[in-house]
Amino acid sequence: MSKLKLTLIGLLALALLGLPVAPQRAAAQAGTKTYQVTVTNITTSMQGLSPLVIATHPASAHAWQMGQPASPGLELLAEEGMPGALAGEVRGAATDVVTTGTHLLPGDSITVTITAHDGDVLSAASMLIQTNDGFTGLDSAPLADGSTYLRTTKYVAPSVRPPMARRVRATRASGDTSGWH
Repeated sequence: MSKLKLTLIGLLALALLGLPVAPQRAAAQAGTKTYQVTVTNITTSMQGLSPLVIATHPASAHAWQMGQPASPGLELLAEEGMPGALAGEVRGAATDVVTTGTHLLPGDSITVTITAHDGDVLSAASMLIQTNDGFTGLDSAPLADGSTYLRTTKYVAPSVRPPMARRVRATRASGDTSGWH
């Protein structure tokens, strides 16, 4: 079992969301690994995270994608914090999909187990609770043995704007922490 640590950074009140991930044991099926994913909300403010959707899937599939229209499931997650619809949308193309059933306040952690085929990537999404359509997550992050940290930013999945403006977008450049509250 290897470990892959992912750190998500979101804007607004979300400073860091740590995702330690570890392939735990060789799965019975050849070419399949099992990963233990621990998500920790390490924000320094009161920004909570909704229950998450975490999925492994081929690199050709996406749970969500920058610059593309937000799916109904992503809109529901970003606006209401409900992961079920996005998990259902992803399930058809995914190797494995896990939803967590709990909110994560700063300092809280949750661990889930997920499987992946060789060559799969990891996607995740969670609502930034103190926003009306903000979320943080990963889109097709590479899986690897060992410990790794990845960074992301806060995204919006607007549904109340005109259709042409309803594309997933970052609110700041990745890694820009100036002006975070």
